[in-house]
Amino acid sequence: MGRRQKAINGHQLELKRPQSGEVARLAANIRQLIKMQRHELAVEVLLQLQRLDPGHAEALLLQGELELEAGDMTKALHSLLAASYQLPSYPRVFWLLAKLHAMGRQDLAAISALLRYVELRPTESKGMMTLSALYTEAGLNEQAEYWVRRGLRLEPFRCEKKIPDNQRKMRVLVLMTAESSEWRINRKTFQAQIMEGHNNLSLLLDAAHIEVWTLFVDTISSAPEVARKLPKLDLVYNAITDAERCAEALAHAHRLCDRLCVPVVNAPLEVLAASREGNHDRLMGAQGVIVPKSIKLEHVQGDCRALVEDAVKKESLTFPLIVRLAGYQGGKYMHLVQEPASHDYKELDAALAQQPQTLYLIEYHDVSYQDARCPDIRLFPKYRAFMVGSNLYPCHLFTGDSFNVHLKSAEKIMQANPWLVDLERAYCHDPARHLGESNWAALSEAMQALGLDYCGVDFSPSADDPSKLVIFEMNPAMRNWVSHLPEGDHVQLSWKTITRKVHEHFCFLTDISPWHFNLPEGTAPVFSEDDILTLRLLISGQVQGVGYHQWFASQLVERGIAGWVRNSSDGSVEAVIHGKLGDLQPLCDEVPNGPEGASVSGFDAKPWDGAIPKGVEIR
Repeated sequence: MGRRQKAINGHQLELKRPQSGEVARLAANIRQLIKMQRHELAVEVLLQLQRLDPGHAEALLLQGELELEAGDMTKALHSLLAASYQLPSYPRVFWLLAKLHAMGRQDLAAISALLRYVELRPTESKGMMTLSALYTEAGLNEQAEYWVRRGLRLEPFRCEKKIPDNQRKMRVLVLMTAESSEWRINRKTFQAQIMEGHNNLSLLLDAAHIEVWTLFVDTISSAPEVARKLPKLDLVYNAITDAERCAEALAHAHRLCDRLCVPVVNAPLEVLAASREGNHDRLMGAQGVIVPKSIKLEHVQGDCRALVEDAVKKESLTFPLIVRLAGYQGGKYMHLVQEPASHDYKELDAALAQQPQTLYLIEYHDVSYQDARCPDIRLFPKYRAFMVGSNLYPCHLFTGDSFNVHLKSAEKIMQANPWLVDLERAYCHDPARHLGESNWAALSEAMQALGLDYCGVDFSPSADDPSKLVIFEMNPAMRNWVSHLPEGDHVQLSWKTITRKVHEHFCFLTDISPWHFNLPEGTAPVFSEDDILTLRLLISGQVQGVGYHQWFASQLVERGIAGWVRNSSDGSVEAVIHGKLGDLQPLCDEVPNGPEGASVSGFDAKPWDGAIPKGVEIR
């Protein structure tokens, strides 16, 4: 705050800005309200502050923060720029300006603001990693690599949240690579994110009881002392998943794991071996599965058509072929080439022109079929399952209208044909029955041969021989979607089972007794009245000794709803019900009323992923 002094009768009299104490008090209150997410009240207090001194630097900064939170980008920019004139050495101003510019895709302006932030915070790696992501977005890869290396030198490993000893049940080290991956910016959260080469399992661990440390293995060769600075560990989780893109990082990870002498999930050498070519060689001739022949062309940069035609001749490949770039998910950069002379390679050529990459040529095996319920299109199913430890679990069944099946391409077809969703639900509930015992057993045996603890597989029955499964992908790079799907959805429940089994596997490897894991919740479910749900109800209050569970069972019979009900040892009543939402909702609305003499003080309904009840039962 600026000060002026004036001599009066030979004495120096300090002059303060009017209401400076009140201004400071209001500014502190606003900061506290923003921290508490009470933005409406923060705006009211800000108005009081602005009436006292609208040009106050702190008032302008807080105003910019609130405007940014409200999504008013133009006003936020004006407020923050005005604040920066008075606060040239205040890091937060420049962080917010960088965020604001990045949200507006003004990346050079964001870089300029963030360079000032790093200048003010030279010992903080967060700004450097974010700078790397912004330089990547701007296509300045050398600058991006420089800032990644500076950030790693400052902070080769970190713990986002330390857990007190009396609450911590496990300490896990997660291995990642910064230099073998691409950092990109999440423009909504303004966080630097690694886009390829890793999966997201480490973000889904029980944050209340598992202390997660992250180490970037790129630092090990230049700073081997890093390993000695780590805390005592229970387990190492190798989150580096791409055998092609991250081969050097996996070699570093292997050497580190040898030194640490603790259990390792997804051993680096096993990940290295799980390439397309490695999987083909390992499973060639395996009973019940088809792993298509694939050829890898490394350091490719040039005319894709000529490269494909030359490789087909040399390797005796047959068309149709899938031609795709390595390291990308969600169907990106993947082409089905049926007529080599006329195929359009422009998308692949453009990607290869930017930098040398690995190109895969994969012999295509048809898995499509037609159904009388939608006779005008061919249907392409893609199943996904996950191996955890030595057990295989179903994930989903996407069905699209082209060979390149992924969530977005399948949604439209499946929404228009609800019977396809029923097929997916049947697969998630009982995969062995849906696919056939022998098919599921053959797939499980093939997955166990990879030697990985946590690994996904995409597959489908062959159109030529349904007794064999065509394997599209087998790798640990597939992401877990438990927190991105509607809570209680059958696919979300499958992911929840997989996530729970991962926690149990971690406990098995570390010889730590399992506990009640805090698993991630899904998004808010959106249901229609015809959706079939299974719910678990917990009803508390005066509900025992008053005939409540008998009344509940009679309600099930009356309404034609399957379910069971029982008294619990804690004095509550527990029930599981199954049926259409349009039938379940009126019953749930009636639960608080109950029979005469009952008094319900608590009622909770959540999706149930256990056995689906049939008929009505009092237990």
